[in-house]
Amino acid sequence: MKQRLLDFLQCPECAGELDLDAFLRKDEHPGLALFKDSQPPTAPAPLQPGEEIWEGKLTCRGCAREFPVIAGVPRLLPSALLAASLREFHGDFIARYRDRFRDLPDPAGAERKRVETMNAFGYQWTTFLQNFDNYRGLFYSFVRPYLAPEDFRGKRVLDVGCGSGRPASVVLNDGAEVVGADISQAVESAYALSAYYPNFHAVQADASALPFKPCFDFVYSVAVIQHIPRPGDVFKSVARTLSPGQRFVVWVYGRREWWYKPIDALRLLTTRLPYPIVRVLSWVCAIASEILLLTPYRVLAAIPVTRRLAERMPGRIYARLPFRENVLGWFDRLIAPVTQYFSRGDVERFYADAGFEQVELYARPDASASWVGQGRKR
Repeated sequence: MKQRLLDFLQCPECAGELDLDAFLRKDEHPGLALFKDSQPPTAPAPLQPGEEIWEGKLTCRGCAREFPVIAGVPRLLPSALLAASLREFHGDFIARYRDRFRDLPDPAGAERKRVETMNAFGYQWTTFLQNFDNYRGLFYSFVRPYLAPEDFRGKRVLDVGCGSGRPASVVLNDGAEVVGADISQAVESAYALSAYYPNFHAVQADASALPFKPCFDFVYSVAVIQHIPRPGDVFKSVARTLSPGQRFVVWVYGRREWWYKPIDALRLLTTRLPYPIVRVLSWVCAIASEILLLTPYRVLAAIPVTRRLAERMPGRIYARLPFRENVLGWFDRLIAPVTQYFSRGDVERFYADAGFEQVELYARPDASASWVGQGRKR
C-alpha cells in the first residue's frame, strides 16, 4: 500500500477519514510472489525501497474501526466479512499483531453466500494466473462501445471486482491510475501488478460497501455484479464514489438461452464440491466443448453457406481464444455460489434506483446474452 492511497480511502462503515499506522514496509520484507508464468506487457521502473507499507493498520477517526494492512493490501471489508477473512487466511498476522489492535471483529453474522463468494473467487483468481496474455481484446469487447483505450489516458478509475488484475493490467497500459477492489484473496494476485505499475492500488473491499471517497473519473465493473446477492446495492455503492455527471460502465449476464439450462443444473452439484475437483471438471467440460462445439464452429464458419448457422452456436467466443481461457470460463460458471441473469429492465432499474441518468444499454454481440451499459450519476 502506498501512502497516496489514503487520498482515495474512507471508512466503509461511517465514511470517516482514516489514519495509517505502518508496522512493516516493503523493503523490510523478503519479497512478493509475482505472476507464475505470465508477466504484464510493460514493466516501469521499480518502486524505491520503503514506498510500500507491507503491514499496518488503518483507524477511522469517526467510529474508531480498525482495518489491517496485510501483504501490502488494506483490508476494508465490513466487520463480519473481515473477521471471516482474517480467521481463514491471516491467522499469522493476528498472532503477531493482536496487541496492536483495540478490538478485532467477530465473524458471527457474516452472510453465508458472501463468505462462499469470497472464498470461491479467491481460489479462482489465485489459481488461474496464466490468462493475462490475450485479455486486452476480450476486455475491450466487454466494455465497447462505452469505453475505448483513449478514455483511460490520464484518468483515475475504480475497477470493481478486479480479480487477479486482468482488466487493470489492460487499462494501466493505456495510461490510467487504477484502484482495484475485490472481496476476495484475489487482491493479493492483483497487488503483484504494483511491482510493475506504480499507479496501481489494490484494496480488499465489498462491492456493496465500497470504502472510497467520490474521487474517480469513472468506474467500471466486468463480469462481477451477476455474482452478488443484491446487485442493486452495488450500483448504489458505486454512485457514492462518483461526482455528478461521472460514469459507471458495467458488463453483466443477460437472460440465458435454453441451452444454458443444463449448466445451471450442473451448478447445483459443482457449487458444493471442493474447488480442486471443480477445476478438474472444468478441464473435462472445456475438452468436451472443444470437440462438440468449437471445432464444428470453426469448420462451419469457414464455409460461406454455413457461416450464419455457425454464428448461432453457443460458446463460439472461445473459438478465438486459447484453450486455457475456455477452462477458466468453465470454472467461473461452475464455481460461483451466486449467478443471476438480468433483463434490460433489470439493469435499467439498478441504474435508476442508484441515481444514475442518461442510461444506455447495448446487447453485446458475439457472446451469449449479455449487456454492457453506462449511466451518469445524477
